Amino acid sequence: MKYLLLLIALLPSLANAITVSWNPPITNTDGSIIPASGDGSLTDSLVEWGTCSGTAFGTKLGEQLVPMPAKSIEFTSFTPGCYSFRVYAKNTYGSLSLASMVAQKTIIAPTPSPPTLVTIVAQIYDYQIKNGKVYLGRQVGTAPLGTACGDMVLTNYYYVPVEKVTLTRKPRSATISKCA
Repeated sequence: MKYLLLLIALLPSLANAITVSWNPPITNTDGSIIPASGDGSLTDSLVEWGTCSGTAFGTKLGEQLVPMPAKSIEFTSFTPGCYSFRVYAKNTYGSLSLASMVAQKTIIAPTPSPPTLVTIVAQIYDYQIKNGKVYLGRQVGTAPLGTACGDMVLTNYYYVPVEKVTLTRKPRSATISKCA
């Protein structure tokens, strides 16, 4: 059985998408030319993916057979984590090549967006912190739907920048409101 050699590359993709691209081999390991058609020609590429284990392929998670002449495939359902890929060539005899070199891609979890006010006009309160506890004060204004909130001050209550608030009275301290 003759084995085939492959090269593999990962191309830039959108967010959680990973595009695996490769160059099919043109010679067998014994140096003989792979025919373009007929007996011994290439029929498919087998793309495997798994976990990362240092710079090596980790535990296999799945595989996809890609019919020739395609030389790439895009995956769009990966969750954040590190993934390894390798590709094999398959010929008309059903023989697989040796695996390509391993390529790896890490998908980073997106940074969550800050919560926003969920009512058309949110009530804004001033507050005080005493002895590590937060005390709600009086209502000091309103803010429009969709106003981005800052850090959480109290469960379900977030800091709201005063410049985003329509004040009905002067706050004694910073302002907070419920956000989603």
